[in-house]
Amino acid sequence: MDQIGNICQGKNPVCSPYTIIKNLATGGFGEVYNATDKNGQEVVIKFPAQYMPNGVLMAPDYHAVVIEKLKVEAKVLKNFVNFKPDSIVRYIDESSNPNNFFLVIEKVDGETVGEKIKGGNALPENEVIKVSIDVLRALDFLHKHNTMHRDMKPGNVMIRKNGSAVLLDFGTAKQGMTQVSQSDNSHTQFVSEGWTCPDQKRGMMSTECDLYALGRVIFYMA
Repeated sequence: MDQIGNICQGKNPVCSPYTIIKNLATGGFGEVYNATDKNGQEVVIKFPAQYMPNGVLMAPDYHAVVIEKLKVEAKVLKNFVNFKPDSIVRYIDESSNPNNFFLVIEKVDGETVGEKIKGGNALPENEVIKVSIDVLRALDFLHKHNTMHRDMKPGNVMIRKNGSAVLLDFGTAKQGMTQVSQSDNSHTQFVSEGWTCPDQKRGMMSTECDLYALGRVIFYMA
């Protein structure tokens, strides 16, 4: 659904309302837009997807899972606001209407690892080391706060223009008992083929799974 030009009311009176100005991406789980807050500051707003990649309207049960995934991301990131970790995307706000949920996060200027290596060329060694250390710091922070990311892949690591890296997309994160409301047998929902740890595919998730997937990302960058 095209949101461009819409005004969105959040909970944070300092920033809300938001004006949608540009579509950034549309994927299987969400629609991502560039927006401005009431102070003119650029932000990113994520809405739950309503249609499957083939254009078919989502079944209500599946759409409910997509909404819950976005709410999980909001809850996880919101818990880290006061810590202000540099290597984790920052939560700003969320919808004031729970029946029309959206998440507002900081706008990170840069490219994902996947975008930077789209042409097939490896990153310079010093950049691989810098990005790897930044992501390791992000994972160390998460794991010390009883959180697993569970979806480490090139598209979820953003490299800022200054060279620092930021971890994105916490929709499949597990923080204590905070997770998508599905049975234990549905762990395949958290699989990104080619990156996910084999143990995670079998439902035996641990913080080591994040490190395994990061190892694959580092190999890909190099």
